[in-house]
Amino acid sequence: MNKLIIDRANWNSGQRYSADSSCRSTLVNKTHKMCCLGFLGRACGLEQDQMLCIALPWNDDKNLWTKKLFDLSGVYHENAFQWMVVFAEINDAKDIDHSIREEWIKEGFKTILNYEVEFVGQYEN
Repeated sequence: MNKLIIDRANWNSGQRYSADSSCRSTLVNKTHKMCCLGFLGRACGLEQDQMLCIALPWNDDKNLWTKKLFDLSGVYHENAFQWMVVFAEINDAKDIDHSIREEWIKEGFKTILNYEVEFVGQYEN
């Protein structure tokens, strides 16, 4: 099983997607905070700049995400991209308690993507 570490201080969660120029809820936003899928992209070898202001993994016009996720980590689930939408929704939902959000992400990544997720650090105020 692959290991994924999410640093709470750099985790952008609870922010609904906005199509404005702030990139508020994207894989990597302009302040370099990442959603859970941004952390997954980093674990698969993508650089933050390659994910900057990209809303979802398949919005990558160079197809880097698919090559890294499926070719390098060996992860494949026939519905993986559909599950990415679910992970994005969990990540971005405003009214979910941090502990519940973390548990859902841990369970989902383990079951669907074969990643053990560990959360470290503290949330920023």
